[in-house]
Amino acid sequence: MNTPFKLISSGLLLCLSLMACEGGKYDGLGNATSPADGTTPPASSSSAPEQFDQNVAGYMEFCRTCHVPQGVADTELGRRFMLSADPNEDYELTYASWELMLRGVDESLLLTMPSGRAERSHSGGEPWPEGSKAYNAMRALLQCWETPEQCGESETSDAANSGDNNGLALIGSKHGGHAWFDYCATEADSAVLPIDPRSLVQPGVDEGRAVIFNAYWKDCHVDADLVGEFAHPATCGDLRSSLERGKTLMQGNGVLGQA
Repeated sequence: MNTPFKLISSGLLLCLSLMACEGGKYDGLGNATSPADGTTPPASSSSAPEQFDQNVAGYMEFCRTCHVPQGVADTELGRRFMLSADPNEDYELTYASWELMLRGVDESLLLTMPSGRAERSHSGGEPWPEGSKAYNAMRALLQCWETPEQCGESETSDAANSGDNNGLALIGSKHGGHAWFDYCATEADSAVLPIDPRSLVQPGVDEGRAVIFNAYWKDCHVDADLVGEFAHPATCGDLRSSLERGKTLMQGNGVLGQA
């Protein structure tokens, strides 16, 4: 059990987005346009769109909460990475931003900002730790753009799917649930659970960020006598077993053992 916490300034909280980079232009109607006029991915990057669709596109909705015209990231620096309301434009807009920010792979702001490796901090936090699946997926895409002739090779595809899920965002649009259940939806019972993202909410974590926590994580499972079935689950199998044990208590409906 953990102590619930409230988040102040919910609009800014949405900026714990999964992308930490910046850029773009928009017209007076608020429509995003390419940050680098006329810049489109080269034809030789024929496998890059597939890499994007399969491994990166799913993270763009988090970016879209801030990196859109009139969003929190609509600043002088933030406009270097700017999406539109249309997900179909994400690939070309992201490529144009990469071009605008002088290309590169490991040194690209598309990686250094969300992973916390840039010289300045990102107001949306550090949602893509180095080695996370999100980080590796974007890195593989940038490699496709940097060296198109190698894009689509097995090593590139394997890299895009490697890493752990410690980049799962603290928030989402489900209004409930837990990152562990999202993670285990596609994992075997033996899969080791990633860190509970709520446990990262410690004093000082919001310093200089666009989000403020007025309460911090407190782990109530610290009694040495609480072992066995009452201990924190360590794997997806443990989590599923815990869920089954709790169903009787939580669902009731006349079942023997209900509260």
